[in-house]
Amino acid sequence: MRMLLATLLFTASVASKAEVSGIVAGRVPEGTAWYEHWVERQSFIASHVDGLALDYFIHGELGDDPAIMAGLRRGRISIAGSSLTGVASIIPETAIIALPYLFRTEEETDAYFTCCAGDLFKTLFEEKGLVFLGWSEAGWKNIFSTSPLQVPDDASGLRFRVPPAITSREFVNQIGGEPTSIGLSDMLSAFETGLVDGGMGTIPYYWGTVQGAAPHLLLTKHAYEVAPFLANKSWWNRLSDVQQSLLRDAFSRFSDEARQVRMSEGDILYSMAASKVLTITHVNERSRDEWIKAGLASHQKAITEIGGSAQLLYDQIQDDLTRIRQTLFNGQTP
Repeated sequence: MRMLLATLLFTASVASKAEVSGIVAGRVPEGTAWYEHWVERQSFIASHVDGLALDYFIHGELGDDPAIMAGLRRGRISIAGSSLTGVASIIPETAIIALPYLFRTEEETDAYFTCCAGDLFKTLFEEKGLVFLGWSEAGWKNIFSTSPLQVPDDASGLRFRVPPAITSREFVNQIGGEPTSIGLSDMLSAFETGLVDGGMGTIPYYWGTVQGAAPHLLLTKHAYEVAPFLANKSWWNRLSDVQQSLLRDAFSRFSDEARQVRMSEGDILYSMAASKVLTITHVNERSRDEWIKAGLASHQKAITEIGGSAQLLYDQIQDDLTRIRQTLFNGQTP
């Protein structure tokens, strides 16, 4: 009897140590490429990672991105996927990734986020008690408006809805617009009532929010939007080496997922163009040069306002991009 009791107690002890529970949070709408990626990750984790019980709240049930990041730091959330704006609410320096025209082509972004971006911010993440797992592409930001735009001067005097991001605000200031901070839930009504004249975001973001109220889309592709996957460090340290390795595999499929996101964006863009309700405009070579000039002119003001180690990180990014462009474009900036 004693032997049986000891065996049962030992077995229960081993099971309790092996089983680790956790909460995974994010904000993705169903029917999108990002939702499909979450479904694939969840399936991979369930079939490959033993001794781990995760509850998923990926549709914003736990709040907006800043709230998710606060919960992650406090250990109430174990793993999170957050927009760059959400991450910048606790690590302001990460905002520099979204500086306008910091990146120019998909080739250099793919190379940079594969080789360098994770290492660049690793220390900052660790200082906040976070572990970096991988990147997710959100897409290129473009400008949408109630009236047609082509060059930066066309934006002068217009009111632009911007997220709470220094980089977006300084870009709007640089092109002569008036940045207006409005919550996502109020953005449609802001366009419908004339409170704002324009905004900026990725193609899926525009398609799912204000395409009817802001029928003019200018494909500036001025900022590259990514979202990092992060884990709470204290929770992460409870996992075995095998569990950690498999979770990294689940959250580090940037290249494959980026291709799927771009295909989805292409489908959305084609659908919007075919509707003939919207005006979709590509920037020509002359106007692109003007947009790039305005974007670059906003960098130093944004970096100064962000503060901290923003300048050092920015300089490192420029060094990495110089090396990448040397390989991809013979040293030329595209």
